[in-house]
Amino acid sequence: MPSQRVILVTGASGGIGRATSISLSNTFPSPAQPEQLVLVLVGRRQAELEETGRQCRDGTLIEVATGDASNEEDVKRIFETVKSKYGRLDVLFNVSAVNCWY
Repeated sequence: MPSQRVILVTGASGGIGRATSISLSNTFPSPAQPEQLVLVLVGRRQAELEETGRQCRDGTLIEVATGDASNEEDVKRIFETVKSKYGRLDVLFNVSAVNCWY
């Protein structure tokens, strides 16, 4: 069993995505061992993603990946980076907002 869990959160630059990221860093996998969690924060705004990372619990390994979840090339690039760096993705929280105009 891997010693770290790799979790990717889209929409992590604000709102529900930010709250999800902070909550995960405080509870998963163990509050006593934050280094066991790699949290990949995905969103369009670099500065806001970095702020989310600062709000996460100390010791959580934070990876910031700037990209648009509605852009196929961005999604491919982000997942290829995660795969090459960590070898896998354990959990995906797809929380990014998508606006549809009818």
